[in-house]
Amino acid sequence: MLRYRICAHCGSTIESPTACFCYHCGLALEQTPDNSFPVKTPPLVVSVTSVFSLRGRLFFFLLLILVFSIAGTGFYWFRSGSFRASKLPSGRPENAVLLQNFHFAAPDLPWAKLSLAELVPDTADSAVFGRSFADFVSKIIPEGQSLKFQKITGLTLAEAQTYLEPDFAFFKSGSSSAFLGKIKAKSFVEQKVDEVKNSLETQGFSPLIIGEYLLVTDSPELAQLTVQTQAKKHLNLSLTTPFSEAWRRLPHQGQFFFFAASHDNLGQLLTTVFGPDIGGKLSGKIRGQALVVTPVSSGTLLQGTIDGK
Repeated sequence: MLRYRICAHCGSTIESPTACFCYHCGLALEQTPDNSFPVKTPPLVVSVTSVFSLRGRLFFFLLLILVFSIAGTGFYWFRSGSFRASKLPSGRPENAVLLQNFHFAAPDLPWAKLSLAELVPDTADSAVFGRSFADFVSKIIPEGQSLKFQKITGLTLAEAQTYLEPDFAFFKSGSSSAFLGKIKAKSFVEQKVDEVKNSLETQGFSPLIIGEYLLVTDSPELAQLTVQTQAKKHLNLSLTTPFSEAWRRLPHQGQFFFFAASHDNLGQLLTTVFGPDIGGKLSGKIRGQALVVTPVSSGTLLQGTIDGK
């Protein structure tokens, strides 16, 4: 509250409470409180118009609801696969057969590359690539083959799992066949191979160590050809056009990868692996030269190349 004074000579208003003279006429002013009287001034009020008026707040609230609705809908569509071009349609993939209640013991693992295909000669009529030869033999190879494998290599299936890498290849060329696996403990495997070579129970098969790989075959010619392929003196299977196309078109994850030089060879391979009953039906339902064996909840899915005949 300011205290204004009135000049007794000229009647001017003196706003300063400490002034000694009138600013207009120069008359000396009394310094006693009686010569002035208080003048009440209204309090200072700052008027601010709120940006968020009732109408503005309502509009902002509705805008938030709209934004969250659009974001939620987009997230749902993305999760449900509406915007995924690579999502498979519901149901079974094209050119595939489901073997219900048929489960392999082999693990389902991704394949960055079928490296063993680089050691298989391009003359192979058919080949199977997988991640566990012991599981492959014990599950789908006829009974007695595990004992045959032990006689040929000197390795039991348990030892094969321990002293060989998980990846393996089984391939055929004409009437000859071969097994190929990478070695973990070379000294142990060499000892077993030497023991087998001195045995008379190899049933026509001969084990051979090629660098870091174990080759077991019943054909000296196929063994020599595999040695040349490993030394890059002969074309390998992975460089052939049919194999490259099959590898490009099929999923890069599963339990086994089957490849054949023709659809007829694929049918023979399926018959050898699954038996004449199941193998014959599979070869009639799956087209192409290759397929991937993948586990599903209800059994095993065999998916072939889509463009095959």
